Amino acid sequence: MPDASCTVAAARRAERFAWIAGIAFLSGLPFGIFKDLFPVWLRDLGVSLEAIGVLAGALAAPWSLKVLWAPLVDRWGGRRPWIAGAIGVAATVLAVLALVGARLPLAVLAAALCAFAVASATADIAIDAWTIGVLARDEEGPANGLRVTFYRLSWLVAGGALVALAGPLGWSGALGAAAALLALGALAAPRAPRTAVRRRATGWRPLLRGVVHWFTAPGGLALAGLILLYKWPDAALGPMVRTFWRDAGLSAEQIGALAVPNIGATIAGAWLGAFVVRRLGIVRGLLAAGIPQALSNLAYAAAAVAGAGFPGIVAAATVESLCGGLGTTAFLALLMRVCEKERAAVEFALMTALFAATRDATGAVSGFGVAAFGYAGWFALTALCAVPGLALLALPSIAARTAGGAPAAAREENA
Repeated sequence: MPDASCTVAAARRAERFAWIAGIAFLSGLPFGIFKDLFPVWLRDLGVSLEAIGVLAGALAAPWSLKVLWAPLVDRWGGRRPWIAGAIGVAATVLAVLALVGARLPLAVLAAALCAFAVASATADIAIDAWTIGVLARDEEGPANGLRVTFYRLSWLVAGGALVALAGPLGWSGALGAAAALLALGALAAPRAPRTAVRRRATGWRPLLRGVVHWFTAPGGLALAGLILLYKWPDAALGPMVRTFWRDAGLSAEQIGALAVPNIGATIAGAWLGAFVVRRLGIVRGLLAAGIPQALSNLAYAAAAVAGAGFPGIVAAATVESLCGGLGTTAFLALLMRVCEKERAAVEFALMTALFAATRDATGAVSGFGVAAFGYAGWFALTALCAVPGLALLALPSIAARTAGGAPAAAREENA
């Protein structure tokens, strides 16, 4: 019966989306712990600011370099066992740190944190590949609205609730609670829906040949350029936002209070982006999201020119976060659409590495930009960074690649 079949399909879709939300939360939790919890814990242990800064920079490398071992996820085993195993390793490290972390020499502590970072980055590889594998065509928009929402909520748990637990329970209790959350996720991961991906090409050469073809096929270089440039305005703005808040006279308490409207606006923007992509498709959705994403940087430029106080900065931050969430959902939908499911771990990791290259390179010069042009001038210039990426959306090859997904030769190789 058609009605019954529609009901079953809707129920299965709801189940898949519930798992996507849960797995996205699981994906964000380790990075939130790394970014927001570890620095506070290390400082309470008496680690110097210089050492914390060096560790933060060095231990973030696995998230940028994960493409180097992403082929292992595509070549061996299923995505769910990789998720469970990697998250299980991260949970184990946290459990050890909860028990003996305060007594470890700094070198041993750094090695443990490195193991946590590598395991967490590996889980990201498998989670991205699993998500691409379970999605049907045209589900990228709503799915990424969910992913952004629950990924951001996990940061609130990691940087808010778990850090707050250190007050009544001590750091051993907070780290133990974090380990327990990750352990629950590792136990649940094998129960997630299976992907529809069939593994046909198992050797290294077919895998690498397919990735090379992804770039050399018609539209490949243009698509790589779009991935490099679409989020460029955010990459240029982001590193200087919090220094602007501080230099504008905001207190530490006011900066902390900004987290709630920022995350709320990002989540609202993510769902707006999901709606836009669903209604307009990938290319027009990217355009519709990319224009406000860039123009929202001008809200910070206006706040800098006006010498805005806390209310003005809250308004600028809310606008920028809303439009940033809008652009992020459209951007993630693009990455998922152009991935070949059989090579999703490698291709998605490679594309996020391209994006990270722009973010890291631009972030490195952003301080010089503010020194040269001032906050208002630099923030205005960041809006212009959108022009190259938006211009690439006019190329027919971009429309062809986003309509067809993976290049034809890559699909045939796996047929």
